[in-house]
Amino acid sequence: MDKGWDEDARKETKIYQLPIINNINYIGLSNVDTDKCENGQLFSKYFKISKYRYRLPNINKYQCYYWCNYDSKNNEYSNLAKNNCDWCILNSFYGYLVLYDVKIRTANVVAIYFDIYRDGYNHSRNFYIDKNYNINLADFLQEADDGDGSHPSKVRIGERHIISVLKNGTIQVRKVMGKNRLK
Repeated sequence: MDKGWDEDARKETKIYQLPIINNINYIGLSNVDTDKCENGQLFSKYFKISKYRYRLPNINKYQCYYWCNYDSKNNEYSNLAKNNCDWCILNSFYGYLVLYDVKIRTANVVAIYFDIYRDGYNHSRNFYIDKNYNINLADFLQEADDGDGSHPSKVRIGERHIISVLKNGTIQVRKVMGKNRLK
């Protein structure tokens, strides 16, 4: 991505305030979205969220919001996170689905999008929400090539998950089995 796109995205997309959140439940699916900070604590311990970019249709009892972060300086990361977490965690592109329970002011948050570069590979997660409001997630890994064409880059399918919200509000996470899983 070029720098101009990043700047344009920040300017063009409006940011709104989320309702008051008393508690955040972070739903981690893999080691990438449950990264540890330099002090050994899980990143989710420092995670806070107070804004959103897109309002999505409600799923059963939850109001749904999408927050995507293009800039770690936007104060969505607490000073504790900025002081204790790796630069690579804070400067990767993440998108979070917020399932907000109005009655108890609790947000259930899951990383449904990310695009990060680490240790010679790109790791990404994409999502779609189907007509039954199931949240489908798929991870991908692209190995870096050697630069001279003798070892071309390969893309492998990683873990896949389906998140469903039952009528009673229970959030169910299922891992989808298949070939070519990342290790």
